Amino acid sequence: MATYGILIVEPTWRDQTTADLDKQTVQHHRSTLVNGARALIYVQAPVDAIVGEAEIHGDLVETETVPPDSALNPAIGANLRSEKALDLMSSPDNPPDPLTGVRRFGKNYRVPLRIIRSKMVTQPIPVNRIKALLGEGFETFDEQWIPLREDDYRLLVREWGEVS
Repeated sequence: MATYGILIVEPTWRDQTTADLDKQTVQHHRSTLVNGARALIYVQAPVDAIVGEAEIHGDLVETETVPPDSALNPAIGANLRSEKALDLMSSPDNPPDPLTGVRRFGKNYRVPLRIIRSKMVTQPIPVNRIKALLGEGFETFDEQWIPLREDDYRLLVREWGEVS
């Protein structure tokens, strides 16, 4: 059974062969983010429009996210640290795990795409038109994937004048 949705990307999205997804999105929507799923590509503000169409082409690829620059995150003051609680968690009978030297980062995912309608040649469908078709309840907020019913997907695709 085919799945359909709106894949929301940043305005800086240029690589039309993949898109980034966060771990929470993948965990929540894994059953619809499958090989062959159809996706309308929605670019966030200031564009706020569907600009293309793609198909998920392969499996999601797990990536590591480098933490932000430590210079942007000042050190925690000594009076706010919780070393005492940490010291209580280890003892001679229960020593802390040794450091391995391997840095661990947060996990994100890249979704491989096969472009069906390129954003370079497709007329954008603005958010006000999307709301007129799907209802005023359509919002993107912090979403990166919004599952759609097939008929809603086809309704949006018809805005380009042909059914894919």
